[in-house]
Amino acid sequence: MKKIFVAILALAAAACSNEDIVSVNREAIGFDNAFINNSVRSVNDPSFTNTNLFADFAVYGYVTEEGTGTLFDGTKVSGSTLNGDWTYEGTQYWIEGATYNFYAVAPNSYKGYWMASTSNVNGLVLSVQNTDGTKDILVAKVNDIVGQQAGQNDPVEFNFQHILSKVKFSFTNNYDATDSSIRVENIKINNACRFSLVTLSKNNLEWGNGDGSQTTLNFGNAAVASATAEEAFANGATVESYNERLLIPVEVTGGYNVTFDVKVLVNGVVVKTYSHDVNVDFSPVAGHSYNIAATIKAENINPAEELDPIEFTVTS
Repeated sequence: MKKIFVAILALAAAACSNEDIVSVNREAIGFDNAFINNSVRSVNDPSFTNTNLFADFAVYGYVTEEGTGTLFDGTKVSGSTLNGDWTYEGTQYWIEGATYNFYAVAPNSYKGYWMASTSNVNGLVLSVQNTDGTKDILVAKVNDIVGQQAGQNDPVEFNFQHILSKVKFSFTNNYDATDSSIRVENIKINNACRFSLVTLSKNNLEWGNGDGSQTTLNFGNAAVASATAEEAFANGATVESYNERLLIPVEVTGGYNVTFDVKVLVNGVVVKTYSHDVNVDFSPVAGHSYNIAATIKAENINPAEELDPIEFTVTS
């Protein structure tokens, strides 16, 4: 089998006791400046960027003084990253001298794709389901804040980080037959991880190995107009998959199985379709973006064998 893929470019890391807290400092705990640490975009980018903003997140918060109490247990916080106006129901207040730890997941509206398995003052464990690679999930933490006297407590600022990996494909046409072009269609990863646990602790972010279930991520065609556009590109041109998709960052034994079709056109007419089935072995990292780059040429356009050039000779 003639391997097409030549490059993978990384572009873009104890239960508590619930106690009633009697506040002696009547300054409300507020949230502000929820910021997303963004990575790169492509044609159709499913991740949240500054022009595609989430409008809510869930917060888990704990206060420790004489004991440790739960202040927020998945409380929905709504607002906008544009004006920093974030609000929640059930006001909580700062206690001078107490220590606070906060964990957040965005967006809250994606519950079902993520659920809190366990949470406490030391961290948060999420169960994450990634069915089609279109739901971005972000987390943030703010640890060991000490409550100040009234008037001196700032809003809690979250810097959200992407916990999935983002993948796209790019294809360069080096098939140099005269008056020819190619199309690349039906690009898929067929064995992406569907479900796994991720732990957000005070010190790090760590993914589990998944439960073995798999899903297919559909990247559409290599095109600009739409995911189904039948766009041919000439020798020397590079076209990306229309869709980017999000991936649970776990290693897959044997590599990620990738399939796609390459159609050869001569003077605008499809004369041959080659179906490719290859395994791409890489180790995705949370919060990173990857471009799986391929160069298509006469040596590998046919997955079975290298193409022979047409030649002529004179025998009589």
